[in-house]
Amino acid sequence: MATSVLTDDQKIAIAIDAHLDAPWIPNFKTFLIRPPTAERKKEHEDWYGDQITATVSQECQHHGAYDEMYRWYVPTLEFWRVHVRSLHGGCLECDVKRHVELLTGQEVFYAYSTWDKEIIQETQEDFQAEAMFFENKRRLWSDIGHIPRFQSPHY
Repeated sequence: MATSVLTDDQKIAIAIDAHLDAPWIPNFKTFLIRPPTAERKKEHEDWYGDQITATVSQECQHHGAYDEMYRWYVPTLEFWRVHVRSLHGGCLECDVKRHVELLTGQEVFYAYSTWDKEIIQETQEDFQAEAMFFENKRRLWSDIGHIPRFQSPHY
């Protein structure tokens, strides 16, 4: 059985693609990020795409006090590249502890929107579900002996 050898860019594309679909989240529409401070937004301006202003759940309202607390942004491809490299080992790993550290206010606040127009801020339990998804993918690909040929539908 031939094995597929993927480049680092292809591995990153696989992990980004998984995040754009997020099959581990029911009723998922898209991920959103919000900077914890105006200064942090300026430091990483290239992470923030289209702005979404929406009513958020009570849990989200308690996180962050600066004036943009209700403004969420669609993450850019540059954000996803950084995210995958630093929190997913470049492909199918998933470091829950680092997700919690960096995505609950240190670097950004991380949430997702649903098709019901809710914005739900991620918790440690959400990151654990994500880690389980990536672990199951890694096991599946290990069992079949290769990573299937990959072509992202998103870019």
